[in-house]
Amino acid sequence: SIGDPAAKLRAGYQIAAGLADSDRELAKEYLRRTDLEKNGYSDLSNPAFTSCLRLLIRAYSGLLPRRIELQHDLERIASLIERNPQIVSRVLLWTDIARRSDREKHREMSKEIVRRRILPALESLRGTCTDEWCSAIVFAAPALYVFSPVTIGTYLDRLPRHSQDWAYNNVLRYLWTEVPPGEPFNKGGAAGYDLGFEKCAEILKVTENVAIDYLV
Repeated sequence: SIGDPAAKLRAGYQIAAGLADSDRELAKEYLRRTDLEKNGYSDLSNPAFTSCLRLLIRAYSGLLPRRIELQHDLERIASLIERNPQIVSRVLLWTDIARRSDREKHREMSKEIVRRRILPALESLRGTCTDEWCSAIVFAAPALYVFSPVTIGTYLDRLPRHSQDWAYNNVLRYLWTEVPPGEPFNKGGAAGYDLGFEKCAEILKVTENVAIDYLV
């Protein structure tokens, strides 16, 4: 099963084209069904719409340090995110908000986003599209870690070994930079990271789960 509507349309048309020479009637049937699927599809998972949402999320996070955000601000963002038909894309956007909320000391908000938005989306992907489910968990790993450092293994242990390593690598990057996904981090002229003893101990504990040496 394919969860991404855009990928589903591409696959449908590719199958129809591939069958055109060998089984014209089946090709026409695939074309008919794909056209029906396309009629109800609005591409709100496209990069332009997603980029605008990330800018909106970034602006919203600017309200958090001074605690001047309003409840309906997040509700409006949620209504836009949920219009995106691609579940993986929604997980990425909700992870962005969760990590920014945690960085600005809104940990309970971050946990609530994971509980209400990210975990249900991951569960729905798990039953329909394994590849997309793996990709979504790798990206959402830092938010899952913030939600519960103790139980994150129950999610990541279900992944293939290489995916587990990349998921833990995302957790590590967040721990030492606190930078949301897809954003650069500049250390300035510093030789390393400004980390306290407890943070260093936490990072070392997470590295115990990484098998690929060059990621550590």
